[in-house]
Amino acid sequence: MLILILLCTVFSGCRWERPGLTPQRPTVEPVVRVKLLGPAYSIPVSINGPFTVFGVNGQAVFRGSSLGYSEIKVNGDILCIGSQRVKIDDYCDLRPDRNGTLAIDARYYRGSLRLQRMTDGQLLAVNHVQIEDYLKGVLPGELPNRFSPETFKAQAIAARTFVLYEKYTAPGRKKWDVVATEGSQMYPGKSAETPKSLYAVEKTRGIVLTGNTNRGWKIFPAYYSSTCGGRTQAATYLSNIDPQIKPLQGNVVCNGCRISPHYRWPEKSISAVEITQSLNNRFAAPVPLQMVKAINILNRGQNCRITKLEVVDSSGQRVVLSGERFRVMAGSRKMPSTWCNIRMQGSQFIFYDGHGLGHGVGMCQYGAEGMAQKGFTAVEILEHYYPGAKLKPVY
Repeated sequence: MLILILLCTVFSGCRWERPGLTPQRPTVEPVVRVKLLGPAYSIPVSINGPFTVFGVNGQAVFRGSSLGYSEIKVNGDILCIGSQRVKIDDYCDLRPDRNGTLAIDARYYRGSLRLQRMTDGQLLAVNHVQIEDYLKGVLPGELPNRFSPETFKAQAIAARTFVLYEKYTAPGRKKWDVVATEGSQMYPGKSAETPKSLYAVEKTRGIVLTGNTNRGWKIFPAYYSSTCGGRTQAATYLSNIDPQIKPLQGNVVCNGCRISPHYRWPEKSISAVEITQSLNNRFAAPVPLQMVKAINILNRGQNCRITKLEVVDSSGQRVVLSGERFRVMAGSRKMPSTWCNIRMQGSQFIFYDGHGLGHGVGMCQYGAEGMAQKGFTAVEILEHYYPGAKLKPVY
């Protein structure tokens, strides 16, 4: 069971203005570690402007005026940066100076880049960036720019809560807190920032969601998804989370996401060959699966979402998976949500009577936009999708 972490003491005297959501008495803003690439034998990096390479001890080991597009590699304890050779320990940090701009694989990012050396000669590229700067790049990755400012503000608070929870519950041995894909939150970096995303982050600076527990008000993983399809589901179907966390108990009625193109979706299909390959690539069965011959629904939870199913192959091997794990393996283009039915038709598995896109836990993004279009504020949107939650400033 995950332990909810209180990020900091709530300052006495803090007051709220609901429209502006502006916290008083800000303190130190945390840095988040975002895995961008790797492990890989080379990392494509460029820096438009002066930069410094720092070693493990924080000492500068190299300074450059700029770095053209380079495939950075490591050879033993030597890091190859363009034509330069720099001796490093387990990692080094590439930090642009005030006038420098960092790009990884042609995308621009704020903050610095940590290159973590692996034992097999590969590298991890991890962006170390202040959380508010990180969020400026997350929002345009998570929401269409046409969405309303109130939806963007609600998303900023949910995303901030999620990343802080991930940061403070990450195992100590992990080299990053979150990844830059939908495995955590979409993070295309500075390249994707818009005036709307900058405004939403600025207006909600430092504000997070908290839930009441027997240890006081704590942050929780503020999950969200594209389209719930009409009703959210509990987080217990998604992860090993405390079922007593009221804001994540699901079953919230959502009328707003009727505007989503994914509110109801047409039949989707995946071949038996595709699903067999996908399961063998992404799931460690006792022995590799032969051709999948049947997918049997074993259990449904809230809103008739599939919570457990059984995959049967031609040899008779049976593998039981959670509905969400199976959906991720099948892919969202094939199985947009677990709120559906499954049948076999020839050599194809058909997903039909489908509702929504994503896991359906927490805030529904299209639902939030539907509420915003009706005049609801970011606070009211969050109170709707996370019942019983309270907003608090943490820095």
